[in-house]
Amino acid sequence: MLAHGDLAPKNLPMLFANEFGGVWSLSHSREIHKGHFHNEKTVDNGGVISRQLGTVKPNDKYEIMNGWTLSKKELYALEYINVISHFVVFSFIFDDELCKQNCKTLMKEIN
Repeated sequence: MLAHGDLAPKNLPMLFANEFGGVWSLSHSREIHKGHFHNEKTVDNGGVISRQLGTVKPNDKYEIMNGWTLSKKELYALEYINVISHFVVFSFIFDDELCKQNCKTLMKEIN
């Protein structure tokens, strides 16, 4: 199941089971992928794996203003073979100087 991650996070496993009952009953592995908070976190909630994933999105004015700029910029690829899942992380490399310049520009706009 894919979810943005900011709404009803504790209800997602039951929403998954109720709204996608056919898929739920046939699956051996149940996962919820979400990303609202832009950092990585994995939780096993009664057999349902909940993965909160990061983003490669550049920091915007709101994130800079609130100090939410420290998360890694990563892409994720998940491969499922039979009942075994493989989790691969691709780190996104960006130009630090360009990022610093954009941050300075945004900070000027904020002030």
